[in-house]
Amino acid sequence: MRRIIEKFLLPFAIQKIQAVEATVRRTRSGKLNMFKNFFKESERGENDGTKSNFKMNRSELELRNLVDLAFVIQDYQTTKQFVEFPMDDFKKIKAFQHAAHCEELRLYSRLCLDKEYSTT
Repeated sequence: MRRIIEKFLLPFAIQKIQAVEATVRRTRSGKLNMFKNFFKESERGENDGTKSNFKMNRSELELRNLVDLAFVIQDYQTTKQFVEFPMDDFKKIKAFQHAAHCEELRLYSRLCLDKEYSTT
């Protein structure tokens, strides 16, 4: 089972992370994109996250998948780097359950990257 995971599943997850990471970098990173996103109107209402039928849009879903996959394969640096994007989006629309999940992943990745904590 371990060989199957190492040979097939792990490279697939890494490839998926790299593809999603490239998409996120294209759409979220860079000074011009940050400037455009600052003035961009949200396509959602302020309280959309509180509705019972709340569904993530494509960009939120891609970011959440990136963060989750990076955490699962123990790439804590990528998790810490990209978890801010979906968390801020979820907080803006009051989707606090999803924002809490991102906050939890941020905490765990910080703990795993902290040398003092990992040695004790």
